Amino acid sequence: MVREPKDLKGLKIRTIHSPIQVEVAKAMGAVPTPIAWGELYTSFKSGIVEGTKNAVNDVIMKKFYEAGLLNACLDNHSAQIDFVFINEKFYKKLPPTLAAIIREGVSYGEKAARVRSFNLRRENDIKFKEKGGTIYIPTVEEKEKFVQKGQNVWKWYIKEYGSEWVEKAVAAVNTAIKELGEHDRRPLVKMPQ
Repeated sequence: MVREPKDLKGLKIRTIHSPIQVEVAKAMGAVPTPIAWGELYTSFKSGIVEGTKNAVNDVIMKKFYEAGLLNACLDNHSAQIDFVFINEKFYKKLPPTLAAIIREGVSYGEKAARVRSFNLRRENDIKFKEKGGTIYIPTVEEKEKFVQKGQNVWKWYIKEYGSEWVEKAVAAVNTAIKELGEHDRRPLVKMPQ
């Protein structure tokens, strides 16, 4: 069972074909193994990979539990983000009443998607456990160990691509933390040292 980064040491963890995903796996002590999504089930069955960074929803949907994936560590290190795109020329030509309907619809859809996602996760957590799966939720101290290991990824990214986008991300996160009043419970994010 993975509870903290040391539990990943030497494990072959599936990543997508992305340099940053490979670096994250390396930083945690795992052996990054880029595998296409369509090949993941058979990769578990054959032992090519021993784990993956996916949600329980994915495990249920693709029946990875049948291939032996029965332990989950829910650290909530990422979030599902959906986007709505509209052609700017088209949007600007709309009468204000129609533009307002579109904005309201997107806002409603965002809230509905969040509720659906929460409910789906809860349902799939139950199904996963019914299939013999175990779900572990790391403590605050254990999560902090992942955060500390993640600092190496930030350093790698800055070396490869520069600090401009990291600085913008840190500023945006800290603004959100302050606006939400989370700074009472959550420390502000710092640039990697």
